[in-house]
Amino acid sequence: MSEDVLQKRLVLDAYPTGDPEPKNFRLEEGPIPVAGDGQFVVRASYFLVEPRLRLMMNPHYEGLGKVMPGTMIGEVIDSRHPLFKAGDIVHGLLGWQTHALSDGSGHKRNNPGGIVKVDLSLGPVEATASVLGLSGLTSYFAFIEEGKPRPGDTLVVTTAAGAVGSIVGQLGKLTGCRVVGVTGSEEKVRFITEELDFDVGINYRKESDLGEAIRRACPNGVDIYVDIVGGKIADEILKSLKPDGRHVLVGLTSFYNSQHEGENWRWPDDGSAFVIHRYHQRYDEVLPILAGWLREGKLRYKHDVFDGFESLPSAFAGLFAGDNIGKRIVRVTSA
Repeated sequence: MSEDVLQKRLVLDAYPTGDPEPKNFRLEEGPIPVAGDGQFVVRASYFLVEPRLRLMMNPHYEGLGKVMPGTMIGEVIDSRHPLFKAGDIVHGLLGWQTHALSDGSGHKRNNPGGIVKVDLSLGPVEATASVLGLSGLTSYFAFIEEGKPRPGDTLVVTTAAGAVGSIVGQLGKLTGCRVVGVTGSEEKVRFITEELDFDVGINYRKESDLGEAIRRACPNGVDIYVDIVGGKIADEILKSLKPDGRHVLVGLTSFYNSQHEGENWRWPDDGSAFVIHRYHQRYDEVLPILAGWLREGKLRYKHDVFDGFESLPSAFAGLFAGDNIGKRIVRVTSA
């Protein structure tokens, strides 16, 4: 059993009306849960700070007063479950709480929302937060399977210094593409061009005419556009997409905080957007491929780390100001 004394949890205290703020959350404390038959307790090591969680803060999710959803990486500290033992490292949607009780529902890969053991033979546990987790899998399937790259293609990716965009660009280089990254600061442009070897970096905040900047960077047009932000940026890039070009819609972060006629925006369900869980039966096939590229130095990742459980609200709110480079995570130390 853990030597910790209390469980801490962050609950949704108020629905945001635009950008999320730390005041939207309330810190609570209580006893650490105890595993019953068929259950186990996970102590948090890391939390993944993800823009998609903003959609789970809207009224139609009915989450007020409940633990904020979120992906945790942690260690099993108490188990009465046949498939999970103390010492196992797992990840899944266990919520913003230092200790989570689970019955292991969906432990198999064929349940995309389930709790999954981390295979430590693939790489360091923290890599599960990015290249060896959903960020890496999203990048692979969105770009390789739906983008269908060919050597010599021109790839444009937005949010290029973020968790997915940075991996997509590196996969582009691995497959022989010319890679153009669109991002929001000169520091991020230097990161993607100098550290990740993108061919061109464009700071959209600096460009008075983004469409013209795209045309300069892609004089022969865009073959693949991996779109993580949507909105006006996407409108300008799509003007340069070739007639046979591939537009892969992975994210719409420009809309996550928007409201229309009093209703919060929702993710499109008409099949137009990429959904990682369509590929859940192939996760175990692709993770060793990503791990091999990581070991060979062909894929690199960067984490933007906040320390301490109680830093989660500010770390999350900062995502929407665009102040992260790489995958933002919160590292939790035991009491």
